Amino acid sequence: MASSGKPNLPVLRDLTWRLGVTAANDELKTVGRTFVQINLVLDHKSIFLELSLSEFYEFLASLEKLKARLDNIN
Repeated sequence: MASSGKPNLPVLRDLTWRLGVTAANDELKTVGRTFVQINLVLDHKSIFLELSLSEFYEFLASLEKLKARLDNIN
């Protein structure tokens, strides 16, 4: 933790995202699959995620819970 008592978290420098739909594939069951690609650029590394829509909504809910907890640290 930092000397102020707050956690020392990495800083989000950039975020890019893309929504996609699988148009063709060797497996018929994946055609029409919707996905979200997210690239998070932090202080010293980049994180790439490819999530289904349901995974994305779970990820978003987790981020919202985390934000609420961090807001309460003040």
